[in-house]
Amino acid sequence: MVSTYLVHHGYCDTAEAFANSTGQVFEEDFNSIKNRQ
Repeated sequence: MVSTYLVHHGYCDTAEAFANSTGQVFEEDFNSIKNRQ
């Protein structure tokens, strides 16, 4: 939920760092997410 909020509000780098530190896996590539913003 936290990472989704961060991505939704444009904090992709923070969301990526959060996901890495908590071991979460994103279904979509972060570069793809960044390109849409």
